[in-house]
Amino acid sequence: MEVVILSSDSSSPPSPIANSPGSNKSTEPDGANIAEKRDFLIKSTVNKIPIHNFSSSDESDNECSPVLENKNSCESVVKITENDGDFEFYQIEETYTQRGYVSQVKEDLINVEVLNNSDDKYSAQESKTSKKKSLQEERERRLKEKEEKMVEKAREKALKKAASEAQKANRPGECMKHIQVLIDQRLLTEEYSGNLLSALQAGQIQYSIQEQLSEKIITWVKTVYSYHCDDDGKVISSTNLKEENIVLIIMMSNQLTQLVREMKLRSYIQNIAKQHLKKRLILIIYKLGEYYRLQNIEKQRKFKTQCRTGSGAKEKQNVENQVCQSDIEKALIEIQIFENCSHRFVETSQDFGTLIAQFTKALAEKEFKLEKQKKEQENLGWFASGDSRDTVKVDKSGNGLLRLWKQQLCQFNTASLDTAEAIVSLYPSPKSLIQAYENCLTPRQGQLLLQDIAVRRCAGPLTSVRRVGPELSKKIYNFFTSKNGELSLSQDSKDT
Repeated sequence: MEVVILSSDSSSPPSPIANSPGSNKSTEPDGANIAEKRDFLIKSTVNKIPIHNFSSSDESDNECSPVLENKNSCESVVKITENDGDFEFYQIEETYTQRGYVSQVKEDLINVEVLNNSDDKYSAQESKTSKKKSLQEERERRLKEKEEKMVEKAREKALKKAASEAQKANRPGECMKHIQVLIDQRLLTEEYSGNLLSALQAGQIQYSIQEQLSEKIITWVKTVYSYHCDDDGKVISSTNLKEENIVLIIMMSNQLTQLVREMKLRSYIQNIAKQHLKKRLILIIYKLGEYYRLQNIEKQRKFKTQCRTGSGAKEKQNVENQVCQSDIEKALIEIQIFENCSHRFVETSQDFGTLIAQFTKALAEKEFKLEKQKKEQENLGWFASGDSRDTVKVDKSGNGLLRLWKQQLCQFNTASLDTAEAIVSLYPSPKSLIQAYENCLTPRQGQLLLQDIAVRRCAGPLTSVRRVGPELSKKIYNFFTSKNGELSLSQDSKDT
């Protein structure tokens, strides 16, 4: 590729480029003219010289002559040749003729300043390209960060939804759908099996009858739902069965007395514990109270027979071989201490079915209650957590405030509901009572303000009247007026 840079000056043809008056038309210009020419070429290359492109085949000087035919023009030509991406600069010598200037090319670099100016031009272009590229990269980076934030936000929203779904499965009412009672099939031969199944069906409790590891036991399994998010932000749920750590051992009273008589109750419990490691054992004893009642009846009958006949040595021996209540209690205490096996007594089949339903509900709601208790302890710190029992509901209209005021007064030890109603009849709000205390001239007058209020009990001819009394009046006064947080409201408290 060749690039020819032309600068034309139509003013005067005599002097080549330098335009000095003393210059001749010799073929070889002097050093000053060459220096001026070089300076002009450097200046012209930078300062808006028209550019004419020629093909690489137009390398001869004659091919440049049509451009230089006007003899009244002075031309300065710089020929730039590209060799494998590198540029070579050549100095031009020009001689003025009648046809114009004939250019002769010499292989001599013009000046390093021309090269530097070219580098500045290319550097500016590269800087512009680099800046544009960096802006594009910055735009792409911001767009990528925005997309990542959107994905992260969607992921957090999905995780929050997944946690909400997991908590929903543990809520009361909903949790009963995810627990199942496993009943040993050998329990179906007992007399309480019918009422047991009826109680489970009435409570809409799922159950399964199958052969268990131990004889006549009841266990539970719970369906646990776990939720997680995939890379696309979708909520994926999975389920697995979790065995509860409670095992109920159902035992009839006659079986219990036999094991106690043979001193094998502890070993029996130990064998079951080995089959159910790390689980809590609870022994359900059916109709033990009836056994005690029948035992007492039998003792009385045999005693009467012995008294009538007079020969009761053998009968007395049979009575002594029976297991008494104290022996059973000692055996139950032994397994509770050494094997951590508690016990419950059930007398009727209806009570037995209700007991299994209660155990099922308690196990189903266990996770929810534990989570609630944990949150309460974290929020309350060292304060004792309260519940919603015996509370008074107050609506936006103020309905319930009078009842709340009565219940607050009932918290004092000697204040009954009749006493609270008598005080409320005169002072219908805490504010009215405090204002009455503020109007008292002395603390003694405030302490005795409520003592003469009449408290009526019952109605009609059986009505009795008594007073609030000075002690309760003093307690209420100290409670509402004292600024000492360590003051005791007991009878021996000192006046503030």
